[in-house]
Amino acid sequence: RDGARYIASIARRGYCFAAPVQRTATADEPPAANARGAVQPQKPLPHLPARLERALEREESVEELSRLLPVHRLITVAGAAGAGKTTLAVLVAHAAESFGDSIHFIDLSIVTSEDRVLEAVATAIGYMPSGPVELAGLIDVLSTRRTLLVLDNCEHLIGAVAGLCVHTLEHTGTGHFLNTSREALRLADEHVYLLRPLGSPPGTGRLTAEQALAWPAVQLFVDRAREGGALEPLSDEDAPIVAAISVRLGR
Repeated sequence: RDGARYIASIARRGYCFAAPVQRTATADEPPAANARGAVQPQKPLPHLPARLERALEREESVEELSRLLPVHRLITVAGAAGAGKTTLAVLVAHAAESFGDSIHFIDLSIVTSEDRVLEAVATAIGYMPSGPVELAGLIDVLSTRRTLLVLDNCEHLIGAVAGLCVHTLEHTGTGHFLNTSREALRLADEHVYLLRPLGSPPGTGRLTAEQALAWPAVQLFVDRAREGGALEPLSDEDAPIVAAISVRLGR
């Protein structure tokens, strides 16, 4: 209505309320302020999506990123659309026990302009100032405890995300980022983890269903088809077609 977006459809999650939300303290419970006057964050919101029960061929990537996380404060998982960047980032975040409950997932796919990035991050960490969200105030809050921000789908907001990361790394020793994007932020302190597509068969012409299902890309295709209501198992007749689609999706 009037250019404002209230409902968004998020892949694999459903519908969500997408309009800005402002929280105010009750009269007998005013928000605490630190020495600089910044409002302290409220209790962290449960902002991590559920971990997938079956993530194909990503165990090695989860282990590798889990080792990199304590070493690099800014990691970007880069790859093509549909490569599984979000799934991988969520798995790594669930495994990052050293951050405790200070892990926040921010889905930037529903953020349409760069000037709303700070607001999205502030909402995720429970920081609600009385006025507009400013970078200095947000950094002030992030400096109070070791925090991991998972910024998902950064590619259309590269400038704003890069600015947030640079200033947070410069002015705090506690802010960490695990980003997903189709392209890197191209920052000096950024560690880029290139995520390759799932393995797919090199030849598709004469594959049987059993042969096709040996490849992770085909397994994922069949899993998603079942979630969408497909009842019949993959047949030998359809196997070459599904394999060819999986190959093209991975390119």
